[in-house]
Amino acid sequence: MKTSLEIKQALIQIAERNGRPPFELYFVREVVRAIRSGVYHPMGTVVEAEKIDSDFFATPSLNTKQDQLAAFCAPRGMREILSKNSGVSVSYISSVLSHGTLLTDSAWERLSSAFDRTETEVLRNSRNTKPHGTTTRYNFGCRCADCKSAISSVRKDEYQAKKLKMMTDKYCGVRV
Repeated sequence: MKTSLEIKQALIQIAERNGRPPFELYFVREVVRAIRSGVYHPMGTVVEAEKIDSDFFATPSLNTKQDQLAAFCAPRGMREILSKNSGVSVSYISSVLSHGTLLTDSAWERLSSAFDRTETEVLRNSRNTKPHGTTTRYNFGCRCADCKSAISSVRKDEYQAKKLKMMTDKYCGVRV
């Protein structure tokens, strides 16, 4: 089973090979519908037998500046940090990434020089900011074995203190 894009590309190749203009959109839709539903269509067998150029489906390489910028700005929040470090506005970076605006050489120089600073800032911010052994109000924090045992021993000590207090109140009548 071929995808609609592969069927469209096969029809384009067939038209080029036969020296005719490309097929109309309604005809392409008919062929796609017929192949998907398994209904006979005169071009269905020809399309199924057509070998598709693999160059058409090749992924674009990161040669262009826009592609490099898009790959760098893919993680969430990267545009804002890159904008702060390079001095280029976020709206300009967004319009370049949506391929609406061409990237100028001066902007590319500022952006590419800020790549390293941005990466180090993101790495610094992504590390665990909680120091070793701290807990939050939900008792989450460092999860190493030392901290887990320390937290459990503190809880154990608190439990033993409460139990001792209850026993002294009960048997001695004296509050400690």
